[in-house]
Amino acid sequence: WEQLRQLKDYAEQKSFLTACTPFDEYSVEKIIEHNFDIIKVASASMSDWGLLETVAQTNKPIVLSTAGSQKSGLDRVYMFLKNRKKEFAFLHCVAEYPTPANKLLLNRIDALKSRYTDIAIGFSTHEDPQNYLAGSLAISKGATILEKHFGSISNNQVKNDYSSDQKSLRDWCVSLQFAQE
Repeated sequence: WEQLRQLKDYAEQKSFLTACTPFDEYSVEKIIEHNFDIIKVASASMSDWGLLETVAQTNKPIVLSTAGSQKSGLDRVYMFLKNRKKEFAFLHCVAEYPTPANKLLLNRIDALKSRYTDIAIGFSTHEDPQNYLAGSLAISKGATILEKHFGSISNNQVKNDYSSDQKSLRDWCVSLQFAQE
């Protein structure tokens, strides 16, 4: 928890909003204690109603990844959060790590935007870090939130195949800026 606090403090020093993903109710308490700006719900937790209830009891904005969720499941979560007057967004993502470029299914952003017209729709990306086009295409589809995994190698740890390093993250951000312009 202390390392998490250090990462959050560093991100805030760099003027970033901070988000954290809990996988249990205790972690939601720690997110509140550490005063993260946003609670991110992983796609694997979209049907964890105990976790969703705990998250909904906070006053934090919520961002939910939607990989593997069917329309009926998304509709239930949407209504659950709407009825509680929560500020929330859905992120399109594919639960294949890394996601091959031909399986990104970016048209799902269009489907989410047309079905849920009153919430932000974004893109949680798991493709190869050298793929700088996917995020730009998501922006062109109307995604307003982008989640990108970042990793660094230290203490003989291995970075996974879908997380960006410092250079690829910088290059990805340049391509996003170009897409926005």
